[in-house]
Amino acid sequence: MTLFGGICVEVQVIIGFIIGFIASLASVIIYERGKRPYLTIGLGSTVDDQKPGITPYRFTHIAVENKRVCWLLRRITDRSAAYACQALIEVYFQGTRNRAIQQDIRARWSGTPELVQTVAIPTPAGTLTAHVPDVTKLPQGRRMDIFASYTEEFDISLKFEGDPDCYIFSNESYLVPNPAANRPWRNPNWRLNVGDYDIVVKVLSGSITKEEHFALENRGARREDMILRPL
Repeated sequence: MTLFGGICVEVQVIIGFIIGFIASLASVIIYERGKRPYLTIGLGSTVDDQKPGITPYRFTHIAVENKRVCWLLRRITDRSAAYACQALIEVYFQGTRNRAIQQDIRARWSGTPELVQTVAIPTPAGTLTAHVPDVTKLPQGRRMDIFASYTEEFDISLKFEGDPDCYIFSNESYLVPNPAANRPWRNPNWRLNVGDYDIVVKVLSGSITKEEHFALENRGARREDMILRPL
C-alpha cells in the first residue's frame, strides 16, 4: 500500500509538471503571438500641391497601420514594431488580370527623404541652383519601420494639371530625364492613360505579408480627375 501510494504521488508530480509546462508554453505562445506586428492597409491621403516653377499636381497614397495590442495586454506589453517594411505595387486593367504595367513597382515610403539633393553651380551670371538625383537614398526610401499605433504612407500615383495621363510614382521617378521641367517625375514606363485600373499592394515585413486591392480612376486632364479609392 505504501509502495502504491508512493507511485501515485510520483505520477501526480509528473502529471502536474507536464500540465504546468504545457500551460507555461501556451502562455508564452499567446503572449508572443499577441505582440507580433499586426498591419492593416487602407486608403491614405490625397495631396494637391504646387512648387515654384512646377505645374500644380496631385499625389495619392496608401496608409499602413501597425495596430495596438488588445486591451487585455496593454497594461503589460505593446505591439512589436514591424521592421524594414517593404511595399510592392501591381497595376492591372480594371476587372482583369492583364497588367497595365508589367513589372512590380517597389513603393516609396512618403516619410523617407526625397531622392534629390540641391547643389549650387557657379556660373558667369551667378550661382545656379539645381536639383539632382541622389541614388544613395534609393534603398532608404524602400524600407520603413512601423511602430505600434503608428501609421505610415507610401506613394501610389502622380498627376499634373492639364495632363490627361497619370503616373505611378516611386523613388525611380526622380531618376527619369526631365524634358519638361515644369512636369518632372513622369516615368514613361509607368504612364497610365485615361481609364480605370486595379491596384494591388503588398506589404512585407519578415514573415508577414499583407495584401489589399484598390481602384485608380483617371478620368481627364484635371488633377482632380485622378482618384484612388478602396475596392
